[in-house]
Amino acid sequence: MLRYLYFASLGSFGKANMKRLILYASIMLTVACTSPADPVEETPHVRQLNNDRLHSIIADMVSQARQYQYTGNADVDFASILRIHHQAAIRMAQREVDWGKDAILVNFAKVTVASENTEINRLDPFMHKNTPVNKSPEFVDQFKKLIIHPHEATESGPMDSLFAKLMSKQYESAISLCTVYLKYAKDTLLKRIVLDILTSHRRNTEFLRPWRN
Repeated sequence: MLRYLYFASLGSFGKANMKRLILYASIMLTVACTSPADPVEETPHVRQLNNDRLHSIIADMVSQARQYQYTGNADVDFASILRIHHQAAIRMAQREVDWGKDAILVNFAKVTVASENTEINRLDPFMHKNTPVNKSPEFVDQFKKLIIHPHEATESGPMDSLFAKLMSKQYESAISLCTVYLKYAKDTLLKRIVLDILTSHRRNTEFLRPWRN
C-alpha cells in the first residue's frame, strides 16, 4: 500500500505550487482510505460486458480523434487531442471503480479520475489560443499516426487485469503524444505541464505492471 500511495500521490502536479500539491494529496489520501463498494460477481457474462465496454471506450476515443480538425498549431492541437485521450482514460477508470474487485486498483482508478480531470482543466486554456505561430504539418502527420489506432481488440480477461493492461497502453500512448509534441512545442507553460504529465504517466505505468501479467 505504501508503494501505491507513493506513486498515486505524485500525480500530475510535478513541481507545481505547494498549495495545489497539498490539495491533491489530501484527495488521494481520502480515496485511498475509502473501502470500495462490494463489486458485482464477475460472471462470464459480466466479464464480457466489461471487456466490450472498455474496448468501446477506446473505439470512441479513436473516432473522436479522427473527426478532430487540426489547426496546425501544435499547442492547440496537442491540448485538444490529449483532452480526448484523457476523457477516455477517465471513463476506463470509472469502469474499474464500478466493477473492479482489487481494492488497490479500484482506489488507483479513483485517483486517476481526479488527476485526469485536473490535467484536463490545465489543458483547456490552451485549446482556444489564437496566438499566431508557424504551422507544423510534420507535427500533424506524426500526431495522426500515433492517435488513430485502437488497442488490440483481442485483449480480454478479468476486469482488474484488463483495466491494468489497457490503462497501461493508454498511458504509453499519452507518453508518445507528449514526446512528439515537445519537439514542436511553442508555449512554455504548456511544455511544463507536459513534463509533469510525462512524469506521472511513467510512474503510473510502472505501478500497474504487476497486474498486467
